[in-house]
Amino acid sequence: PPSDVPQTAPVACNFMDLDGYQGSTNGYTPYTNINFGTYCNGGTIENNQFIAFIAPATSVQLQITSSGCLNSQGIQAQIYYSANCSNFQAVSNCWAPGAPGTGTVIAINLTVGETYLLMIDGWAGDICDFTITVLSVGGPPPAPGPISGQDFVCTATDSPLVYSVAPVQGATGYNWNIYPPLGTIIGTPSDSVTIVWNTPTTDTTAMLCVCAVNSNGAGPATCTTINFSSPLHGEEEQSLCFGTNECVSCAGQQFCEPGIFSVTLQNPEGCDSIVTCKINPILPALNDLGNITECAPYTLTVGDFTFSSSQKSSVLFQAANWQGCDSIVTFNLCVLEAMAHIAPPEPLGCGPDSTVTLDGSGSSQGSGPCDSITYAWTGPPGGLVGPTDSLIATATLPGQYCLTVLNTHDGVT
Repeated sequence: PPSDVPQTAPVACNFMDLDGYQGSTNGYTPYTNINFGTYCNGGTIENNQFIAFIAPATSVQLQITSSGCLNSQGIQAQIYYSANCSNFQAVSNCWAPGAPGTGTVIAINLTVGETYLLMIDGWAGDICDFTITVLSVGGPPPAPGPISGQDFVCTATDSPLVYSVAPVQGATGYNWNIYPPLGTIIGTPSDSVTIVWNTPTTDTTAMLCVCAVNSNGAGPATCTTINFSSPLHGEEEQSLCFGTNECVSCAGQQFCEPGIFSVTLQNPEGCDSIVTCKINPILPALNDLGNITECAPYTLTVGDFTFSSSQKSSVLFQAANWQGCDSIVTFNLCVLEAMAHIAPPEPLGCGPDSTVTLDGSGSSQGSGPCDSITYAWTGPPGGLVGPTDSLIATATLPGQYCLTVLNTHDGVT
């Protein structure tokens, strides 16, 4: 809504937003803390309100209609410019008929892009409804900005398609045209238009153009090229090693089973092309190396690949055979690791019941299916108390203590 004071007046960035605006002088208070010069030939201010707008041209013409006035005295209206919201300069005539009715406010010598204020006040404080109509904006509107919308049309593309431009300052309408006429405009065009395109028999182009218009004529046009494209058809053949996890690429898609498939692709313009993919199977060669158990460090070499850690479950190894396809090599590899580590113990106390904890938790513990680990602590006779077959032991005597770690699987230790 309009503001009671000019400093906070809402700004109509698009001047045509004022067209059809409806308001009332009810609820506003007099704001006279500014220099209006001679307001409306010596008129007074009782319940004025302010609407700001950005000038779209050097001149504008508004029609204002007041109705339903409480005291049948109407309204008064005038357009101002101010650089500081304190001193105001009138840039239009004042419409103040002293009775309800319709009149015009014409502003001239405006600076395009500058902000101006429309002030509306009830004559002698009258409470009226009012409607604003934009009659004209000086000169034809400028050229619209770029046209947004799909710039290509495929024979399989659904119609209609919508195109639009940003609203143009000072425009009261828009003219859209297609050269040559390869489409039909649906409905009443505005800053957007709906078009049903034809389906040409060959690839071609058309120009879509739009210009903004007002009572002063049509402005320059903005155009964009619309490209038409028909679907393409092709065929591609690939071979697939059957029974493996291998997939092959055909027409940009991955296929992991043999068969005949249709793939619909889009060209850079988004139009369809159809490729038939024939995926032929090649039966794989199988080679099972069985169970392999070794102590670390150990490296199993299969083809160009090496394995140095336990692979309890079957591992598929793929390597090129004489057919240019994959062979499947399976094996169960167990690489046994056994590492003993004792953390530096605390000093043993001097008391007769003194003990110290020996911590071997940094040793191999083994959680894999290949691991079967045992622990054995040894030391001076009588120096160990409690269990000696776990990661933690207790010593009561000074001396050297050893932790032996064994990892055993499938007869290998």
